[in-house]
Amino acid sequence: MAQRTVGDERTAHARPFVSSCEDDRVGDLPVDIDQGVTVREAVLRTPVTSAPGTLVGEIRQYLGGDHHATALVVDGERLVTVLESADLPDEVPDDRSADDLGSLAGRTVSPDAGLAETRRSMLDSGRYRLAVVDEHGTFHGLLCLTHDGQGFCSGGGDRA
Repeated sequence: MAQRTVGDERTAHARPFVSSCEDDRVGDLPVDIDQGVTVREAVLRTPVTSAPGTLVGEIRQYLGGDHHATALVVDGERLVTVLESADLPDEVPDDRSADDLGSLAGRTVSPDAGLAETRRSMLDSGRYRLAVVDEHGTFHGLLCLTHDGQGFCSGGGDRA
């Protein structure tokens, strides 16, 4: 899987993985979403990620914009942590690694999970982004619910 990373010059002008998704959706939910459609069918396979050792200050800067709600730290194919602004209190210094901050609990979903059930859970919890990780801890990408809850972000058509 090709990865784009926080601070990577090649992605400096790329559309952020958690940007406003209104214009960038997989589409409205299919009529048969309850008929065996899985998360795997809506996952963004190449979201922007951070490498292990990324500093708290870099993550803060990335999350500081209007369009970034989640930062993913990935080591090869393994998801290390999922970070949100609340995981970075002011007392944590900018020059510290962010690797052991954040959490996976409540922030991941299996690629084999039902998409309809996952969508309902995301709407109920108010969590519009979930990292997609299999039972072996392999990172598959990001599930990004559109702001209106009626579709999933496509990242420019990159769909599993």
